[in-house]
Amino acid sequence: MTNQIDVFLENWKQSAKTYYMSQLPLYVEMKKEWKTALDIHTAKWGCSVAVGLLSKEDLAEYRFSCETLKEPSRKFESIRSASECAIISDMHYAENRTKNNSANAVIEKVLTREVDRKKKQFIARVEKKAGKFTKTNLLKIGVDGSLNGFVKGEIKTVEVSTIYAGGYNIQCLHYRVLVK
Repeated sequence: MTNQIDVFLENWKQSAKTYYMSQLPLYVEMKKEWKTALDIHTAKWGCSVAVGLLSKEDLAEYRFSCETLKEPSRKFESIRSASECAIISDMHYAENRTKNNSANAVIEKVLTREVDRKKKQFIARVEKKAGKFTKTNLLKIGVDGSLNGFVKGEIKTVEVSTIYAGGYNIQCLHYRVLVK
């Protein structure tokens, strides 16, 4: 009965997986930039900070150097939401920690959970307005991958439409399914 919903969510899952896999190399590059900056920082300052051997002027320069260390991650995080960064980070560390827990396995697990959550949420939203599903074959997958049409329920028929939502530095572009 929910075949169109499953197809829509599977398309979303594949699109999200492609996106996250494309971000992983950028994350790795950011980590390399950070490591280089850390090496330069450590070579310059060594342990003189730990034993308190810095003059007032050196301390100011040291603090500036510490702020500079954060620049690669700030640049990476400035165009991605915190949740995106966390997922990409988990994928990266899975690749480097264990041989059997790859980035692909991590993103597959995350997205499978998200698809299940989205499906339950969608069904609950429709059933809240229309009652139990009686007919979903009026739903269609649009050319752009959106889910649109009507769902007939025990109480009434509701319209389902999908819009794009998201914006720069707020959250990644995603579908928002509206039920009227």
